[in-house]
Amino acid sequence: ELCSSRKAMLSKMEPQEMSLQHVLRAIQSGQEPFAVLYGYFLATVCAKMQIQPGMEFRTANEEALKLSPPATVVLVDRPVHITVARMWAGLSTLDKA
Repeated sequence: ELCSSRKAMLSKMEPQEMSLQHVLRAIQSGQEPFAVLYGYFLATVCAKMQIQPGMEFRTANEEALKLSPPATVVLVDRPVHITVARMWAGLSTLDKA
């Protein structure tokens, strides 16, 4: 499952570290706090493990294209910002703390 807004993950991405200053600026600019923190966590883990974000999607796409005839890859997931916003809205104030 991969929404069209994350289609870029199908191309190679280098792991990047994200600073806490970047996180704070993103939250202050109105971005969803959980999405920003999740991005920070993901970037930090990927950089430390020297892996690329979205590797599982890239591998699945590459394998689908190797088939004869190539399989059709369908991007069917809802956009990640909607998933994160719904999850964040469902948390209680205590859960968010």
